[in-house]
Amino acid sequence: MNNPDKQPRLLLFDIDGTLVGTRTGIGRKALEEAVHQVVGKRVQIPLRMCAGRTDPNIVDSALELILEPRTHDLCDRILKQYVINLESLYQAGPDAFLQAGVLPLLEVLAARSDIRLALLTGNILEGARIKLQAFNIWRFFPVGAYGGDNRNRSELPPIVIDRAQRHWSCVFDRRQTYVIGDTIHDIDAGKAHGLVTIALGTHKEFIPELKAANPDYFLKSMDPKEAFLRIIE
Repeated sequence: MNNPDKQPRLLLFDIDGTLVGTRTGIGRKALEEAVHQVVGKRVQIPLRMCAGRTDPNIVDSALELILEPRTHDLCDRILKQYVINLESLYQAGPDAFLQAGVLPLLEVLAARSDIRLALLTGNILEGARIKLQAFNIWRFFPVGAYGGDNRNRSELPPIVIDRAQRHWSCVFDRRQTYVIGDTIHDIDAGKAHGLVTIALGTHKEFIPELKAANPDYFLKSMDPKEAFLRIIE
């Protein structure tokens, strides 16, 4: 129900596994290729090394796998190449997809005067833009906190809350601020700052550890949207 008299709720969405997914892990492919192009060494990045972590942190771990000393300049060059690769892969074919129920839910939420939408993601800004613009949903998120803001995922919530409060000129109550994500890193980041956490079981292999992290709510997906909407009422 749209109630303009309610204190605004701030919904902070993760991206990978929450809003979008890929059938063959094209984000990892883009980063693996970037490492090879910049460093000259091949690396295979496991899914669990990526899930819920920031892009700079993933680059650090990839460099450790190939025994390559990490420097800020090297990390920056790899991430710049990663963005080029990612854009090319997203344009190349139908590997990526929207998670179930995402577009109908975002359309309903965006139409409500008591809801504000923002991003809380480990993606760097340009990677986030590429992934969401591919499905025309970047437009729903005027503010966000990204992997480039801090390598530590748990340091990102205060950044996006501050940006949201300045953007909308209001103060968001922590218990009216929701973190929505599919990994324990999303849940841990929300809990670290007293936010409401909604875990999504879009990766079956992550469900046991997600539930063990004791999120405030657990949903298998955002489809049907009614289950999600009941949580935020």
